[in-house]
Amino acid sequence: MLEATAFGGHVLGSAAEFDAAFDHVVSLLHDAASLFCDGSHATAAFLAITALEETSKAHVGVTRQAPGQPSRRGRDPLRDHRSKHHIAVLPTVFMSSRIVEALGVEACERLHAEAQSEGFTATREAAIYFRPTEHGFVVPQDAVSQQRAWELLVSPSKPPMTGWRGIPITRSLIGV
Repeated sequence: MLEATAFGGHVLGSAAEFDAAFDHVVSLLHDAASLFCDGSHATAAFLAITALEETSKAHVGVTRQAPGQPSRRGRDPLRDHRSKHHIAVLPTVFMSSRIVEALGVEACERLHAEAQSEGFTATREAAIYFRPTEHGFVVPQDAVSQQRAWELLVSPSKPPMTGWRGIPITRSLIGV
């Protein structure tokens, strides 16, 4: 996260921009939850990961320098999926009892490890692109399970999930 903050370059310049970014994240999560409930688990997982990435950008963006200031040379960490996953899934987020109760300790530990490696990036790619493999042709709906999509919807740095008309999205409601 320090590298992303130190890189420089304008991201968010006002409270209104931060609010708009937050509203965007909430919209992504609501869309992901709707798709999940409709059985489109791969696309829901993709949007959930995108929400994590956008959360990272907002989190770091408020600490970046003002417009007109030069950025460092090289690739901006906020333009790299893996870097945004690292930022979004810090160890402290698993201190939330809501997340631990919903996912379980083992899943939380696995998700944290995946965010710090290539796990979320691999899922993101599998959730949106079809591809040939040594075992045959794979489409996103066969690559991302309902359980995996659920974990990503409940994953760290997100507000509690509610669905249409504010009904909380729980395991029993969506059959997980």
